[in-house]
Amino acid sequence: MNAPEARLLGAHVGPRRMISAFTTRYTTFMKQSPATLFRGLFETHLHVANLEAAMRFYGDVIGLELGLMESERRAAFYWVGEDRSTMLGLWEKPPWIAPETGNSPQIQHIAFAVSFEDLQEAIQHLQQNGIVLRNFFDQNTDEPSVLAWMPAASIYFNDLDGHLLEFIAMLDSEPAPDIGVVSLSEWNNLRKQNQGNATRKA
Repeated sequence: MNAPEARLLGAHVGPRRMISAFTTRYTTFMKQSPATLFRGLFETHLHVANLEAAMRFYGDVIGLELGLMESERRAAFYWVGEDRSTMLGLWEKPPWIAPETGNSPQIQHIAFAVSFEDLQEAIQHLQQNGIVLRNFFDQNTDEPSVLAWMPAASIYFNDLDGHLLEFIAMLDSEPAPDIGVVSLSEWNNLRKQNQGNATRKA
């Protein structure tokens, strides 16, 4: 409500009704929460012990595109994805870390989205670079876990600083939260069983 509207409304209905009308209009506007305007998560940042070593890992092994490297601030920024819609920042001396805490990175977790068709190729690429792969249960394996509530297939590994990284691929299936987390082969077997049961019922 602008000032002329407020003055006009106040002149005709009094201050109490004017406040009520303003509150109604404000509440109606706020029904569209900020989250409905989001297009995605634009950036995230990791604390690393050695910037150059981390850059070799994320640039050469993971294959991210370098956007900017700032030697003075000891930071590098990488584009994630072909459309440059997401950014990853690497900081040797991050401004959000108190100096007295030292330079030991606190372990964080991020996940990179890939298509299911590309997931196996990404796994093979990591293996060729000597990266140890794990499933959801922290077991060494190259078989993805399926988080059935999504559902999505995931493989996990660590970067040089111990940050937990993940390649995750959404699956073209109905969510099944009751299943929990299973291996990809178990998930495929369960789907076959469900499809067989549905066929017999039909």
